[in-house]
Amino acid sequence: MTTQARRTLFGEFMLLVTVIAVPTVLIVGVVVMHTVHELTRQQTLLALETLAEEKAGMINRYIDDHLARVENLAAVPLVAEALPALARAY
Repeated sequence: MTTQARRTLFGEFMLLVTVIAVPTVLIVGVVVMHTVHELTRQQTLLALETLAEEKAGMINRYIDDHLARVENLAAVPLVAEALPALARAY
């Protein structure tokens, strides 16, 4: 084989590798990018759901606490006497 023949074979080999490797790398890259995007989306949704549950719990505790205070106030006889006067004032 001559030097020219070796270059041609090497060139054909490199062309073959390029034709096979480039589309394969592109396909793998697109699949990986799609997978990472979907995982990031799922993690974000999970974080938002967790935050929403925490906020709902805080609101429920706040309501329960204030409901207990109103119930305690309603049990005081002086409050029962003052309510009609308050209703007339407003």
